Amino acid sequence: MHPNGSDEENCSDWEPATSALNKEELLLQRYAAGKREFYEADLTGIVLPGAHLKWICLTQANLNGADLSEANLSHADLRKANLNGANLIKAKLDGAFLIGADLTRINLAGANLCDSFLWKAKLIRANLSGANLTRANLREADLYKADLRGADLRNTTLPVANMTEANLADADLRGANPDCLTYLCES
Repeated sequence: MHPNGSDEENCSDWEPATSALNKEELLLQRYAAGKREFYEADLTGIVLPGAHLKWICLTQANLNGADLSEANLSHADLRKANLNGANLIKAKLDGAFLIGADLTRINLAGANLCDSFLWKAKLIRANLSGANLTRANLREADLYKADLRGADLRNTTLPVANMTEANLADADLRGANPDCLTYLCES
């Protein structure tokens, strides 16, 4: 049972090796049928560039090494998901919930993360160059050695975020939380 009390099944019981459908086909088929909750799904290495998956729930899912470049994940729920090393170049993640997600070494270059929630997200060595993080909430996020070159961080909330050795060259920090700016100068 899902933590929200629903009877939605999770995807940990998938057996793509013995199924006629692979993980990608199975996910898209279930999504097209109206299923949106894939709690704890094992989608390691899934390849779905350009997929349309708005409002999908992948809470605690394993998307390690996934290719979701240019995918539409607007308003997706990716709380505590593992996207370590995933490719989400130019993905649409506006309004997405990535609270506590492991985004270590993720490639989010040119992605739209406008109004997203990244509280306590692990973005260690993440590529966020040219990403739109306008009004994103990065409270307590770990951006150690993250590449934020040319990123749009206008009106972003960044208190207590770890920005140690992050590359902020040409990043737009207008209207960003003042606590963030003080913290950035301390390293």
